[in-house]
Amino acid sequence: MSTADPPERPPLSLIRADDAADAAKDPEAAPPAPAVPPLGLPPRSEALRRFMVAPIVVASALALATGLLVFLAWRGGTAAGPRLTVRFTTACPAAAQPVLAARADAIGLGDPIVEVEPDGLKLTATMPGLADDAVAVPALLARPGKFSGTAGGELIVDSSHLTGAQIRLDESGMPYTWVGLSPAGAAAVRGLATADPEGALEMALDDDRPTPRPNDIELEDEGLRIITEAGVTEQRMRTAADRAILLGTAPLPCPMQVAGTAPAEG
Repeated sequence: MSTADPPERPPLSLIRADDAADAAKDPEAAPPAPAVPPLGLPPRSEALRRFMVAPIVVASALALATGLLVFLAWRGGTAAGPRLTVRFTTACPAAAQPVLAARADAIGLGDPIVEVEPDGLKLTATMPGLADDAVAVPALLARPGKFSGTAGGELIVDSSHLTGAQIRLDESGMPYTWVGLSPAGAAAVRGLATADPEGALEMALDDDRPTPRPNDIELEDEGLRIITEAGVTEQRMRTAADRAILLGTAPLPCPMQVAGTAPAEG
């Protein structure tokens, strides 16, 4: 038996080329089998790939469009509703006046006028034009707007650490509220992640309890993503907008209640 090394096998590309040449010389030889792609599936055409992606693109576009329409009707859109006068009772009308004015502007009320009265504040403005303006708008304006983020009962961040708020859409087109953090607030959240990577930040906005934020998630643009997992797109958009209005302005310096709503004179 010979111990000589076997002849070196030519590259696969050369074998296929030789097979094709032999088949060309022999008309009766079977044509070479086409290359089989992975998993035995035929290659997808460009048209098929576009067809498969189309539903995802359309669904995302519809979610985005629906969300933006609701958002613009509720916050930042053109005020097209009735002009109402809303009275609030509060023990600190002078201190609460700039907060009320800022919230009215954030909602998109038309030509808001905030006046200080002996026992509270009077707001006269054109409403956005939604069916529940007379109830929902005053209720939102009178909310305390106090934010807290806790872990194990310990306060990590609060309203003093917030630098602004925005409404954004996630990867699936669902709305959420983003709040910016001061350097001290961002450092506190990162410190919590280091100390308890498996835990979560429990957030609260008055009596609103957003979904807890896992500590192992990186900060988004030096801020927090505040989401809600319940409701359809329109409900989520309105919740996200309400949170952005409250978190984007200062909390009220003292409690305030809605005393009454009536059509504006004149």
